[in-house]
Amino acid sequence: MGTTHKEFELIEFNGHLLIEEEGEVMLIDTGSPSTIHRNNSLQFMGKTYRTQSEYLGLTLPKLCGLLRKEVSTLIGMDILSEYKISIDYKNRKIVFFNEKVEYDASSLLIENFMGIPVLPIEIQGEPIKCFLDSGARLSYLNSDLTGNMQFAGREKDFYPGIGNFETDCFLANTSIGKESFEVKYGTLPDLLNLTLLMAKVHGILGFDFFRTFKILLDFENNKIFYSKYENT
Repeated sequence: MGTTHKEFELIEFNGHLLIEEEGEVMLIDTGSPSTIHRNNSLQFMGKTYRTQSEYLGLTLPKLCGLLRKEVSTLIGMDILSEYKISIDYKNRKIVFFNEKVEYDASSLLIENFMGIPVLPIEIQGEPIKCFLDSGARLSYLNSDLTGNMQFAGREKDFYPGIGNFETDCFLANTSIGKESFEVKYGTLPDLLNLTLLMAKVHGILGFDFFRTFKILLDFENNKIFYSKYENT
């Protein structure tokens, strides 16, 4: 049956959200449909999950090389979608719930594509849809949207299936519901841009969102609850 809820310490490594349990270091990745683990089964939240050693060519050794950190697991949406998940970056904790949760915060309905959550936001007043990707250090936008934005230099990053690359970055005021915050967006590589256009999605919202808001992901009811931290 599994446990009703469990709290983990949130470990932040270079803009990635990690948890640790019994020596297993796990990357929480809402941007991946599938879980990758070093064995063919994973014990998590009192349940046993069948897992795989690679997804679309991404293996754990490749992932560890890209992250520059040893992890045992990438937990994707095949497992994450079974829970309500509270992510509190400021207080360094992630809680997985297997029960009803009362959460006093603003909320929005979310969609999904291949299991990946899709969040409606506004970029400089223009409504778009973005993948919500807790595994992304940088957020990203279609290059068509960055033309009038403030240039913020170039950064190195990586993406599964693409590997390491450099990207031009831009700063943009971003809104979710009535809340606004500044996000640094990279420009989507062409291959990734085509993939997002197929999903009718124009960007990826990554770490800047998670460090700005305390959130609850309620996949059962297709909702996200969010409250902005003070002084952000």
